[in-house]
Parts: sequence; C-alpha cells; structure tokens
Amino acid sequence: MSHVLTVKIPHPLLDRLEKVCSSEGRTKGALVREAIESFLKGRKEIEGHLAKFRRATEAMFKGKKVKAKVDWEKIYREAHVPMDITPEEEVRRGRLRGLYIK
Repeated sequence: MSHVLTVKIPHPLLDRLEKVCSSEGRTKGALVREAIESFLKGRKEIEGHLAKFRRATEAMFKGKKVKAKVDWEKIYREAHVPMDITPEEEVRRGRLRGLYIK
C-alpha cells in the first residue's frame, strides 16, 4: 500500500530535481523514493558500525582485549587502493598527499 507524502523544498532544489528527472526520464516520485531508500539503508549501516565501536570501546575501558575480524581486501576495494603496493609504499603515498598527521 502506498502513501502520499507532501514535502516543501526550495525552488533551487526543485529545479535541480526536475533537471535530473528530465535527463534520466524518471518521475520526481521515483527519484525521491530511491533517495529516501538509499538514505535509510546507509543510516542503518552506520548505526550498525557505531554499535560495534561502542561495544569495542566499552570492552577496552574494562581492560578487555577486543577481537575484530578485518577484511583488508574489502577495505582496499572500497578505498580504491591498488592491491599491488606494499604497506610502506601506501604510507609514503599518504604522506606525499598530506594525509599523514604527526
């Protein structure tokens, strides 16, 4: 079952929305629904990560060791970092980009 949702948005945002809709051949409703779904999915993932950080922080404050599984290949894929460089080379590149803070 569908429901109608009325939203007030400023004219510049409406103009941008209409331009995207016309270029993609989609309705405003479809585009807004997709944006809301994407926002809520991302929010749920973030809340899950925050819960893990809270549990790890609480454990560390209690003096317990925190066990964590890290999928480095997934992290590298999401960060778009080439897998053929060594960790030392990656640190050097980060320093050259100004990402390293002393």
